[in-house]
Amino acid sequence: MGVDQGQDVIAAGPRPARRLQRAALVAGPPFDGALWAHAAKRLGQHGWVARVLELGPEGGAPSGWAAGLRAALAPDELLVAHGAALRFALRAAAAAEVEGAPLPGLVLCNGAAGAVDPVSRALGAACARPGLGRLLCRPALLQRYLWSSLGLRRAVVNPYVMERDRVVAVTSRWLGAGASTSALAAALVEGGVVEAVPALPRTPVLLLWGDEDPLFPPAVAEAARAALGQALHHRIAGGQHLHIEERPWAAADLIHAWAGVEPASIVPRG
Repeated sequence: MGVDQGQDVIAAGPRPARRLQRAALVAGPPFDGALWAHAAKRLGQHGWVARVLELGPEGGAPSGWAAGLRAALAPDELLVAHGAALRFALRAAAAAEVEGAPLPGLVLCNGAAGAVDPVSRALGAACARPGLGRLLCRPALLQRYLWSSLGLRRAVVNPYVMERDRVVAVTSRWLGAGASTSALAAALVEGGVVEAVPALPRTPVLLLWGDEDPLFPPAVAEAARAALGQALHHRIAGGQHLHIEERPWAAADLIHAWAGVEPASIVPRG
């Protein structure tokens, strides 16, 4: 899917009032910014300045990540979040509205928007128990699970996308050498909590969703769209939970069509 295939839908929904060409990309644990590498490169080909913002141990406890994310954004920067980062992106956007300076645009990709998948709920409950949490968050154990057929291979169309080396590459911040087990445990506890989607009446939002996600099906995005206010729900056909890794050009092209092209220059096909 390229830009042309998304224009009919993108043109019809709420869009940023001005053209944007800067984007901050964030992924939630256990993933790091490497998950966005291919999409960021594609955005660069469209003329964007795309940078990765990392959630991580040096940012303190998860309760402070939204404030850190908000402080790191430039005034003209689009915030794009995936997976467990959605809750922090939504908190940051809600804070910006309260401050009277709403974000110019927010893109949410397949994650916890008012719903928590059973795996995250179970992990969160387990990690809340002191001894069990540290045991489950051992990097070697988690990486072995993620690159197995029970882990990330269920969250992509092509299971070979998530072979061992790629899993290691996109989780190194959380599961690599020197990573903080306690920080990961805290993040997993946070990820198991159901959190209401805030109303964002002044923030244009694009819900860019893989329509075959086994963890967060399109119904999650549609329920979030109803709560958000200025929101458009666009589905990437055949995309699963990690569509930004497997189909990065589709995601980047649609982000560009929604936020990076002058509204008057996109005319729906008749």
